Amino acid sequence: MPAHYQTCITASRSIEKLVLLLESTFGLGNITYLMGYCIYTGASAILEDAKKGNDSSKATLQTFLR
Repeated sequence: MPAHYQTCITASRSIEKLVLLLESTFGLGNITYLMGYCIYTGASAILEDAKKGNDSSKATLQTFLR
């Protein structure tokens, strides 16, 4: 379903923005289990788009992998 796929990609990019904000404010050394799970979910959602060669998605995935 293309509409659902696009919604997942948009949500993943929103999670990335939150992670970057968290990193700039507190660093990534003190994330909770729930935050880690949200990052994992965002990475899972954007993985297929990154596999297709989308450079923006690859950058988002790299953020999650850090």
